Amino acid sequence: MSRLHDFFRRYEASANRLDPDQACALYTAEFLGGGPTGVAVGRNDDSLREAMVQRKALFEQIGFRQARVLEIEETVLDAHYTLAKVHWLMVFEKIPGQPQEFRFAITYGVHDDGKALKVAFWISHEDERQVMQQAGLI
Repeated sequence: MSRLHDFFRRYEASANRLDPDQACALYTAEFLGGGPTGVAVGRNDDSLREAMVQRKALFEQIGFRQARVLEIEETVLDAHYTLAKVHWLMVFEKIPGQPQEFRFAITYGVHDDGKALKVAFWISHEDERQVMQQAGLI
């Protein structure tokens, strides 16, 4: 298994634990996030941790069950940067016995500083919040 695939196995495990500290450890000190609704610049500080805590609370409220990496499309840019288009399956069960599955694609810019891999930016290809609203989760 490549270092990148190993990194996203840890990312997947972190997503399933909904652990804010584990999630924050996967990002660079500064990062960029984008999607259909726009772009945001962030810092890996208390504000990111608080956003992860809020995400955990929301996901628990709407019956989060699982996040799973389905596929990784890898494009090595140079010795320090790789683009990874990750196809995710997310399962929620807000109403017991009625699981709902969602598939999302997110492209990550992963930085390798020689010691560890970390996400420097991501681009969500779908508006995940809108998809979940249309499905009645939120």
